[in-house]
Amino acid sequence: MEELIEQYHNSQDKVVINPIFQGNYIEGFSKINSVLGTDDVPDLMQLNEHSNKPMVDAGYITPMQDFIDRDNIDIRSFEPAVLGRYEVDGKLYAMPFNPSIAVIYYNKEAFREVGLDPETPPHTYSEYEEAAEKLTVRNGDNIERYGLNIFTTAWRLEQLVVNQGGYLVNNENGQSGEATEGTINSEEFIRAFTWIKDMYDKGIYGHYGRDPADALDAFNAGKLAMVAHTSSAAVPTIDEAPFEVGIALYPVPDGVEPHGSVIGGASLWIFDDIPEEKQEAAWDFVKFLVQPDTQAYWTTNTGYFPVNTEVYETEVYQEFLKKYPQIQTTLDQLHLGEVGPANKGAYIGVYPDIYDILETQFEKVIDGSLDIKDALYEGNELVTKELERYQKTQGSN
Repeated sequence: MEELIEQYHNSQDKVVINPIFQGNYIEGFSKINSVLGTDDVPDLMQLNEHSNKPMVDAGYITPMQDFIDRDNIDIRSFEPAVLGRYEVDGKLYAMPFNPSIAVIYYNKEAFREVGLDPETPPHTYSEYEEAAEKLTVRNGDNIERYGLNIFTTAWRLEQLVVNQGGYLVNNENGQSGEATEGTINSEEFIRAFTWIKDMYDKGIYGHYGRDPADALDAFNAGKLAMVAHTSSAAVPTIDEAPFEVGIALYPVPDGVEPHGSVIGGASLWIFDDIPEEKQEAAWDFVKFLVQPDTQAYWTTNTGYFPVNTEVYETEVYQEFLKKYPQIQTTLDQLHLGEVGPANKGAYIGVYPDIYDILETQFEKVIDGSLDIKDALYEGNELVTKELERYQKTQGSN
């Protein structure tokens, strides 16, 4: 980001960008929430997708659509799936900047070792389970290498449900009306949890807790053959692993048409409580960030998806794909399904709270303290209460 800012400064002499790190996404959202409506609000803020509804509901931002319409900016070349994550009623409130999805990374050498074709990775639940069984290495009662890990954060679990066309909450994920109840007791969730629990009970699924780094460390150490991870980590994962890495499409149940992925990453927000000249300066920087050349530099140096599809035609991106052909699979996953309420993601104000509930209930299933249906029904009641709490909070503002 600092390099992009330097490039922007070199391209013009009217605007100066002063970047200030605000911690991770949760910390950043907490900080911005504490200064909304005050003189301490920044001109431009990078926030993750969980911030969409609370930012719109707070009413302190200027929608990007206002600038786009005023300046007749053509965004038809932007990724539809990425735009869909940040559009509300057809209006783009934040500018997508560093989008990502979840994919499966796999150890090609391990595939060859057990007679699996490394160029034909699994896709369906049964294919993944069969591959995981073959890839698991046992030494007596000890498991030296697990076949697969999906769960490290609820975002990866959510992807399993989205890929089936399922929702986190009612009213089409809150896209067709205010979400009032959870839907994590759905058939899609039960199917995903059952698949994972069965593999865990067979000893072919490695459970590493909530920190994604633990599963990735096991993968790099050769103790895990396949792992769910963000597409934005493709380049470092490929470069740093001591073996040849492949990327596979995200798992989908047998006989179910894949619906694609829900976008992760973050976007850029402009605030309306700042002087007009600062709003215009922020908008000028945003336009610089999403132009093809800037996006090509950004995506080939980070692994995040480009927002602007014109990047795909640039020479630098074509060379990038030649060097990292595995990246094509992340694009295939991105373009797998039509953009709809499932893969647009839940439009809710309590995403982090619901993710925590989902992770807690999953752990209860894994440790055997609750069966799958009981865990999901219990969790769904908690999700509904969080949605009710958010609505009461909004009503008191």
